[in-house]
Amino acid sequence: MSIKSDKWIRRMAASHGMIDPFEPEWEGYVTLEFSNTTLPARIYANEGVAQGVFFEADEACETSYKDHKGKHQGQTLPKI
Repeated sequence: MSIKSDKWIRRMAASHGMIDPFEPEWEGYVTLEFSNTTLPARIYANEGVAQGVFFEADEACETSYKDHKGKHQGQTLPKI
């Protein structure tokens, strides 16, 4: 299996309505948001709601999430 470029991954994520992929050197807590515009969103036990896929790159990225100071870097758990 070959490692796909970041542009390819972003294009595929956008075309399939997926969330942007995690970027190299991103740190923080993953937060998922569920909504339904007409009825309450219901999430049942033991049903999958998301999938994380991680790939190991052959070389270091040119610019990481930490390098461009992404707004979600180091985010903490949401306050309830």
